[in-house]
Amino acid sequence: MRITWVARTFLDYRIIVFKTLAEMPDVEFTLLTSQEHNSEALRSKIEKILGKNVQFMTGEKCFGTPYSPEQRGNSVH
Repeated sequence: MRITWVARTFLDYRIIVFKTLAEMPDVEFTLLTSQEHNSEALRSKIEKILGKNVQFMTGEKCFGTPYSPEQRGNSVH
């Protein structure tokens, strides 16, 4: 089975999820994520774990209204 996970950004707690998926037998796991929106430390950690199975994307384009923090589901309004 092939799994491709696309995440603009993520935090450390997701690394164990990605590692578990990548280690599953008969699973070809790939993570696509933003180079600009993840810290260098986080990129280094995930690259050590996933190796060639992580792809960092650059040059993000926004169509429509740009994202704002007020649009978050857990915002305080």
